[in-house]
Amino acid sequence: ETLHAYLHALFLRDSAAGAALHDLQPALYARFNPAQLLRFLRESSDYSLARALQVCDRAGLVRESVFILARMGSPAAALERLLDGLGDVAGAVALARDHGDEDLWRALADRCVASPALAKQLLSQVADHAAGALEPAPLVRRLPPGLDVPGLRGDLERLLAVSAERR
Repeated sequence: ETLHAYLHALFLRDSAAGAALHDLQPALYARFNPAQLLRFLRESSDYSLARALQVCDRAGLVRESVFILARMGSPAAALERLLDGLGDVAGAVALARDHGDEDLWRALADRCVASPALAKQLLSQVADHAAGALEPAPLVRRLPPGLDVPGLRGDLERLLAVSAERR
């Protein structure tokens, strides 16, 4: 714990000063200060991504794992973690928007239309934030017949209004 406290203070003071020891820090943060781990992961590049991912997976730190997977160039795996581990459609939309990858958008839509709860969240995201490459009409057509999506009528009304404003 003392080592973590020292390295954390050093990192906050001068992130480059302890760069040679950054590979140790994900495990220390996961154990002693998980709330600060994501900040460390974002601000340093002097640690092994694979090792940090293992640490985060063992500790059940999903957001941190998502960040690492995206940094490793595995946005599809990061998308899976967001949806499976957190049910975070807003985070998945942000990930797809940040990567600008049509295949990632398709994977997001495919995953969400299979689940009423996720479909509801995705429709809300598209209506509220004009979510990236997802056009409302094709998304609605992808919903399986008979899928009971709570609040679908209100979401469709908002989607139509947003779609009309875009034109």
